Amino acid sequence: YLMSTSPPVVPNLQDLAAGSGHDSVKVVDWKWGQRVTWDCKFWEDLELVPKSTNSDSIEKLLKGFFRFYTEEFDWSTRAVCVRLAMTNKAGIVPKFSLAPPATKDGWYIEDPFDLRHNLGAKCVQEGRQRILKLMEEALRRLEDGGLPAFHSHRASKKTKFMLKCRVHVEKVTLEDFK
Repeated sequence: YLMSTSPPVVPNLQDLAAGSGHDSVKVVDWKWGQRVTWDCKFWEDLELVPKSTNSDSIEKLLKGFFRFYTEEFDWSTRAVCVRLAMTNKAGIVPKFSLAPPATKDGWYIEDPFDLRHNLGAKCVQEGRQRILKLMEEALRRLEDGGLPAFHSHRASKKTKFMLKCRVHVEKVTLEDFK
């Protein structure tokens, strides 16, 4: 979303790297018995990233984010794709044009470093509905009372979160979480 505002709040780091002359960062994937290679380079020198000229307030950007994903974004046909967000001038990436295969009901959120990994694939219908409902509620609170009402509502609730994820034990240790 922040790449689609006018002017953009953040640039597409993969687009910046494409025109920079930096060496490619090739990833070879053997999933599903087929060799596929893609370039995962991205702009790494944060000091040289062009500064945004976007002057929208945090409140306006938050409202825009929640409105975009609850009212404008067509989850049944589109993918959230950081890699292609700015290369497609319309900002629309059809989810059926990406790998792995997509379903009409499922969300497609492409992992920009593993193009065959849909980060939203395991989110079940109830989870998707809950996320959208909470984003709609956040938008309503922001529209009704701005950031103060949004913050006071969040501060008045004790929230517990459970993180469920796969951990590659050869790459991450328990010490990394302490």
